[in-house]
Parts: sequence; structure tokens; C-alpha cells
Amino acid sequence: MSKVEKTTPRVPEERSANERHPTTGAGRTTLVMLFGAPLSRRIQAANASIHHRTETSERMGMTRTSTRMGMLLLAVLPLVTACGDGKNEEETPANVTWVDQTYTLTIPKVAWTVPAGLFGEDLGGFVPAFIFDMGALTGGNLAVTATSLVVPEAGQAQQLTQQMCNPTTDTSMSTAAYPSSQIGPIDFPLYLKNGDRAEIGKVYGLTITGILPDGATPATTGVFSGTIDVRELWPLFTGIMASSGDSVCTALPNFDPNNPISCQPCPHDGAVYCVSMQAEGLGATAVTPMTIQPVGPTVDPATCPLYPLS
Repeated sequence: MSKVEKTTPRVPEERSANERHPTTGAGRTTLVMLFGAPLSRRIQAANASIHHRTETSERMGMTRTSTRMGMLLLAVLPLVTACGDGKNEEETPANVTWVDQTYTLTIPKVAWTVPAGLFGEDLGGFVPAFIFDMGALTGGNLAVTATSLVVPEAGQAQQLTQQMCNPTTDTSMSTAAYPSSQIGPIDFPLYLKNGDRAEIGKVYGLTITGILPDGATPATTGVFSGTIDVRELWPLFTGIMASSGDSVCTALPNFDPNNPISCQPCPHDGAVYCVSMQAEGLGATAVTPMTIQPVGPTVDPATCPLYPLS
């Protein structure tokens, strides 16, 4: 038998990285040798172009992303600013400063211009201070609750004590002409007291204008005007020894010869028993906000005794 010669199988050689990727390193030299330098340069240029487009696309993508983010921030930032503390950054209308505030109005005797003279001073002597509780602002109208304060004893300062014998009045006023203000005209029930006599009458057509402050500037030209019916209040006119509405109207022309006055037809029934009243140069004072307790329209005579009218 002939001998069979053993042979070792040949293992293929591992190609280098340059040989696997002929466009780089030594592989590029082979291409140059095979195809010449111009083709090699074209391949290099193509590679560079691909690399450039890749970088440009990435940059453009980032630019578009940045642009979108900027536009989003511009759109959202005002909302964040407005909602951050629950308040709009726009200037608050000045008339809103009256909302939820409490004001008092005191009318000095010398402020009464109608009726003029002694009767005006006498009448003004038992008109109490008023208190106004400002509520919510709705459609340009401000809710107002009004009543009077307890008249202090002689020599004592006015206190913020609601007169619980005075029926309260709920009304509203327009703020469209700020800083001008007007409460009324309304028929306002008013508890009046002169010495040991007390009555609840009405100020018919009560209109109070220009008493509220303009921001931090207090009003000084406010006007209080209305009409009273002496049939409802005659017991209070102790200076003329009145016994009825007729006796008051009879005595008025001679009460102050320098300023004679007379009764006029009443707006609510036309009977000649009414007297106009007006005070000027007024301004309300802001006080610690307080809630006025509702009273009335009738009061308990045991708590609030009234002088009999008949």
C-alpha cells in the first residue's frame, strides 16, 4: 500500500481592518493604485459631503427644536405670569378699591345748607352718622348695605356701633363714572332720636353723591340730599313744641325770621308736609371693614321704644 501523505488544512488569513475597509488607511492606497488618484479624491469628497450633510441636518434639527421651544415659551409665559399668584398683572381698576370696604359718613351741623339757618342746624343736630358696607362688584354696580351708627353721648367720640333700631337698606351704585359715586335715590328708613324721644321716619329720595375717596384721596365735595315728612317725625321738634305735623308746618315760617321756610308737597303722596334737606362738603371715612347685621323693616318696640305719633 502506498502511503497517503497527511496534509494540514490551510486556514484563511484574517484580513486587516484596512483591507476590510478599503476606503481608509492602507486600503485607500490600494484603490489609488488600482483606479488612480482622481477616483480616490472623488470618494473622499463624497465622504466629506455625507459627513457635512449629517452635521447640518443635526444642527438644523436642533435649530428647529430650539425655535419651537422658544415659540412655546412665548405662548405659555404670559399664562404662567397671570396664573402664578392668582392675580392678573394688568392694573386693577381703581373703583375696585371700594369693594369689601366700610365707610362712615358724619354730617356736621354747619354742613347743612337746606334748610338754611337755625332750623337746619336744629334738624342736623339729631341726624346720626351713617355707615356703608360695600359688597361685590357686578357688571359695574357695587352692592351697598347702609344704616346708621349709635349717636355718642355728649363729649364722647363716635364709635363703630351699629344702631340696631335702624332698619338696614340694601341697594347698589354705579362705578362707571369713577371717582364720582352716587348712592340712590332711595327711600331710606332712619332712626332718629332727640333726648328721650325717638322715631323711625324715612328720608325720601335720599341721594348721596361724591362721598367716596379717589384712591387714597378723600372726598371733600360730597352731597347728602333728600326729603323728610314731618308727620313721621314731629315729636322730635321739641324746640317748637310740636304736637302734630300740622303744628310743625305752621311754626316753620317763623322759626328763623332770617331764613323762613315752609312745608312742600311730599314726593310719595303729594300732601304738603315735607321739608327738603341737603348737606354739602362731605367725605366718607374708611374704617375697619365690618359686616352690617340685617335689621327690619320693623323693629321690636320693647327694644326700640318710639314716641307715639297719635
